[in-house]
Amino acid sequence: MLAHWEKLRSARGDEPMPLRAVASAEIGRLLKFMYLCDVVDGGRDFRWRIVGVGVFPNLRPLTGKLVSEHPDMGVRLRFPIMMRAAIEARKPLRGTALRKTIAGGRELESIWLPFGDSSVQQVLGMVAFYAAGVRALSLSGEALSGEDAR
Repeated sequence: MLAHWEKLRSARGDEPMPLRAVASAEIGRLLKFMYLCDVVDGGRDFRWRIVGVGVFPNLRPLTGKLVSEHPDMGVRLRFPIMMRAAIEARKPLRGTALRKTIAGGRELESIWLPFGDSSVQQVLGMVAFYAAGVRALSLSGEALSGEDAR
């Protein structure tokens, strides 16, 4: 995904990322876990441009809505913090989180990729969820074994 980000970033400069470039065959199996947000008001908020079906399963489509309008308070808090950090750093960032709910714990890993040369206009991200303490599935949902399962 990082190689794909470098290629897209160097080709686009400050221009908004066309959806067909983000949704290329090179990363096709990861698309359901990815999201692209436009920066709004210098990073005060973000607008969902595309949201893969695996990012927020069981929610109605979020495309066109602001991140601040997300129904989950954790997302409204965590996503802007990570996107602002990627904007400030102007480089890819990795995030991790542990979320405890009544249904049990879930671990999250995410990557945040800023786009734009003179000013960051968009942030492309990917998130993976798994039961706390269990990392035995790849992003495509395939069972892993040996070293890959750790």
